[in-house]
Amino acid sequence: MVSILLTIGLSLSLITINRTMVVPRDNIGKSIIHSSELMPRHIGDGEGNESGSNPDYLAYTNFNRISYFKYLYNYSPMNTATGTCGYVSLIQLMSYYDTFYNDYIIPEVYDDGPLNNTSLSQANSNSPGVVRQDYSNSVYSSYYDFCNSTQNNNLESKLTVIHNTLNNTNNSSSFVAEIGGWDYQALLNSFYGSSNVVTVMEIDNSYNTYTQSQMKGYIKNYIDNGKPVVVHIRSTSGLNRHSVVAYDYSGDTIYANFGYNSSTTHNSLFNSTYSAIYYVAALDYGNLDHYHANNYIIDYECYCGCNQNNPTI
Repeated sequence: MVSILLTIGLSLSLITINRTMVVPRDNIGKSIIHSSELMPRHIGDGEGNESGSNPDYLAYTNFNRISYFKYLYNYSPMNTATGTCGYVSLIQLMSYYDTFYNDYIIPEVYDDGPLNNTSLSQANSNSPGVVRQDYSNSVYSSYYDFCNSTQNNNLESKLTVIHNTLNNTNNSSSFVAEIGGWDYQALLNSFYGSSNVVTVMEIDNSYNTYTQSQMKGYIKNYIDNGKPVVVHIRSTSGLNRHSVVAYDYSGDTIYANFGYNSSTTHNSLFNSTYSAIYYVAALDYGNLDHYHANNYIIDYECYCGCNQNNPTI
């Protein structure tokens, strides 16, 4: 959560420092962050190798992927309207990489988390993420009105507006709350203003191309390589569908954050409602260098999820 000034309506663009990095720009294309303000890269390992160019997602000491998603609920978008789970799971992935890999993946205006924690255990139980602004039809006349009114500080609203704008449905009569993972790439390209920031890696099983055992294997392989994934699941009949983030497994059981509350953050992918995987998506921010985040705060000291260059806890 780097302290930067963002003006409402800023577009996102890129500057190159060593490698590519996401930096907000104003409406005339001038960077609003001076290069001296950028978070430092990881120091080398003493043998000429720069660890920042290839951080090990799996070797965390204090902060880790499993704890992050297991305790990600207070600062996660919530499923607030029919079909919004596609945005919830996408934003959970984005906020994970924003906390552990590059603090510019999500603009500061959307970041949220505890102002302070008093211990490492408390910090791990308060995973930082994004502002959660729940939709209430008693306050807003429609979901269209809600998203367009709150998009300047609510990432879920912002992405929903962008998706509807791309599809010419950003109006009161045609606005949709849903998004499929196959639309993520176009959405993120528009959000960042570039196609070079992130690659969405997909496995589409909508037509049962792969067995469920194979789909589970693909998910486990992603997790083994430090990449939590968005997973679309459905009931046997296909009438019930949901989008979740799978990030942990034990044996044949894959665990996911279902995006509702604290009791649904480490649940089995399959249950009495959902029995089939029909889509998997992973995010690859490999074009971006690692820049330390300061999203975890303990005794008013800032910590990066990567556990390197942090003050002593």
